[in-house]
Amino acid sequence: IDLKGKIALVLKNSPGYNNPHDNPFAQYENPRRKANMVKEAGAIGMIIIAGPNHGEDELGRLRVSNDKIEIPVISAKRSLFDMLFSENNKDLAKIQADIDSLKVSNSFAFTDANTKAKIQTDLKFITAYTNNLIGLIEGNDPTLKNETIVIGAHMDHLGDGMKYGSLYDKHEPAIHNGADDNASGCAGVMELAEYFASNKKGLKRSVIFMTFSAEEAGLIGSAYFTKSELFKKYNIVSMINLDMVGRLADNKLTVGGTGTSSIWDKMIDSLNGIANFNLTKNTDGFGPSDHSSFYGKEVPVLFFFTSLHSDYHRPSDDWDKINAEGEVKVLNMVANVVECLNNLALKPDYIKTKEQTSENRNMGFRVTLGIIPDYSSSSEGLAITGVKAGSAGENAGLQAGDIIKKMGDFEIKNIYDYTDALSKFKPGEETVLIVKRGNDELTLNITFKK
Repeated sequence: IDLKGKIALVLKNSPGYNNPHDNPFAQYENPRRKANMVKEAGAIGMIIIAGPNHGEDELGRLRVSNDKIEIPVISAKRSLFDMLFSENNKDLAKIQADIDSLKVSNSFAFTDANTKAKIQTDLKFITAYTNNLIGLIEGNDPTLKNETIVIGAHMDHLGDGMKYGSLYDKHEPAIHNGADDNASGCAGVMELAEYFASNKKGLKRSVIFMTFSAEEAGLIGSAYFTKSELFKKYNIVSMINLDMVGRLADNKLTVGGTGTSSIWDKMIDSLNGIANFNLTKNTDGFGPSDHSSFYGKEVPVLFFFTSLHSDYHRPSDDWDKINAEGEVKVLNMVANVVECLNNLALKPDYIKTKEQTSENRNMGFRVTLGIIPDYSSSSEGLAITGVKAGSAGENAGLQAGDIIKKMGDFEIKNIYDYTDALSKFKPGEETVLIVKRGNDELTLNITFKK
């Protein structure tokens, strides 16, 4: 249908929405994705409603950010449009049922010249000021005290769940205390700070104990720190991240980043010979937590994690579900790791881990560049904080600090433009990237990988 100069009335979700584990249309459900698609087709606005087969006639929650869609988008109740459908001899329930069962589009235009809509949106962007917290114990060795080990955890969560990140299924404010995510990590940092403060005479290297803000908004606090002069001052030789370490179950512990230094595997295996966890190791230094910011600056990292659970990013993640004894066991292992690092004659070496082919699988992408977006950047375009070894991005010559401005024919102004563009390419396909590097604009040829 011709959308040029028109307002698109769009159903929320997609065919297959009630089977989230096997829905080939899942990548198209995001309202921002729909808005970008209708904008590309020439629409000047979008109204999104819940179809009759979705149950209640309620307003959907639209998430916004500083990245503009450039057309007005609103959520409305479908009852506002009952008369419109009936006057045009259209049965919305049947239209939706046909789309859901046949898995084909059933789009149409209201042809009555008097069928018009006018919408207006006003956005007020809220700037929040926040802090990272840092504590330091200086080492005692005249030389090694100039090398620093960081033990960190993020201290922010989701507030009442209305801004971003919540998986709560009700459209109402509810305090998300985040007992596991990540009060457990913050408690761990404080316990370890107390432990090493009581035993500081044995410290050769210096140790920073740090809690980061704005992790849930995109690793903003840790990214800010790793770009700062403080980061350079402290000569950080390794970083240990605690994120969700309070729900140990079946003695299962995951340690990420084990491929980021040649010393980690042997050390972790040896220490687990004492701790006896049901241990899973993940080699990648990049991941959805603050260690990623440090690894992008070529710091060897470890990430301790006791797994996801049904209370993740929901108000039910509360103190009474914390396994305190289990966390003590995790912290004992972390303390042992720090003591091993403290006694090394040489600092840990850094290894750039290779691209994992599973990246993006759950988002429905067929290809990957192997880049790590810099969510703390305010630049127009997609700033990147790291590039994985052996990835399509590295082969093309992308570097940390680059800003992707264009991918093929697609302008890239933000992360959403990037993911939309990425979905248009197939493995083996080639295109051109326009990249800003410092004051220069570069053209890079890229071949996409699966």
